[in-house]
Amino acid sequence: METIISSHLLWSKNEKALSENDVSKKNGFLKPGKEGQPFSITSQKDVTLFLVDDDPFYLKTLEHSIHTILESATVYSFQTGEACLQQMRKKPMIVILDYYLNSETPYAWDGLSILKQIKKISPKTKVIMLSAQENLNVAIECMNNGAYDYISKTQTAFTRLNNIVKNIVANSKSSSLFFRICEYLIPIIILTMIAYALLKH
Repeated sequence: METIISSHLLWSKNEKALSENDVSKKNGFLKPGKEGQPFSITSQKDVTLFLVDDDPFYLKTLEHSIHTILESATVYSFQTGEACLQQMRKKPMIVILDYYLNSETPYAWDGLSILKQIKKISPKTKVIMLSAQENLNVAIECMNNGAYDYISKTQTAFTRLNNIVKNIVANSKSSSLFFRICEYLIPIIILTMIAYALLKH
């Protein structure tokens, strides 16, 4: 409750700016900006993130937070987990997922159920769980089901979340660079070994 209240206070000054042009809902898919277009920011164009929270103001806060650290990632926002699952063909690198997703839609799946489905569809996707309560048992259950991390919605949640997201992206970039170097070097090494063997004979 503390975090939900703080998130609303954070956006209270900008609440008037959150109009139908900023947020449009269709089949549970929250689309900031132009209808049908993802919320796009301009520099890590190969990074795709999904944000899932049934509170539109907290969701907007998440978007703003991600915007401050990734200037060109593509971010899709959803108010239901089911809508998120329908878009998993986009293969997001990161999903930031609220644990409670049924405050607005009583029969919506909860975050844990969505987490399990995401890991089945896309095992490599990093799922960061968010929850308004600090519950160790819930955190352990999420981690045991494949969550990358678990964050309580406290006043420091966005700082911690940003650090985790930056680390995931940085590690992904490093891994990609390593594999690209290997792809370039391995054929050279093999050809060198073959040439050496032929010269030896």
